[in-house]
Amino acid sequence: MAEGDGSAVNRLCKYCRKSVVVSNPKNAKCVNCESLLHPSCALRVRTLIIVDEQENLVNCCEKETPNKSEIICDFSTMEVLKVEISYLKMLLEEKNSRISELIKINELLEYKITQKTFENSSIGNSNISNKKNKIQHVETKKSYTDVVKQKKQR
Repeated sequence: MAEGDGSAVNRLCKYCRKSVVVSNPKNAKCVNCESLLHPSCALRVRTLIIVDEQENLVNCCEKETPNKSEIICDFSTMEVLKVEISYLKMLLEEKNSRISELIKINELLEYKITQKTFENSSIGNSNISNKKNKIQHVETKKSYTDVVKQKKQR
């Protein structure tokens, strides 16, 4: 294979070390070391500075971090990230709604447990009226934290 026919000809990507097609216009080429980078690999190099955007000339040999405006920005990658973020927001909302449902169910179960405990106790008739008052008091406060506070006060 000749070097001018667009084949890989022993050229390796500086980032991933895989072969690079020399004639591909999308590949980034460093102006200092003349190494080639795949477009996706160029996005991963943190110190990459764009020299000429039309010719895909870059400078990958700089040791300092470039300004954020000079870093290669792939809009398709940004769109994928936006979709992922919106998907994660939907998952978070669904998780929060399920948690709130579980909290309500737990509060109802705690209420039913306290109600059954008071009904099934074998204490005299005088205590039964007191327990009914307590149950009515618990019915007005349906949150789990209020029931726990009431138990601690006893």
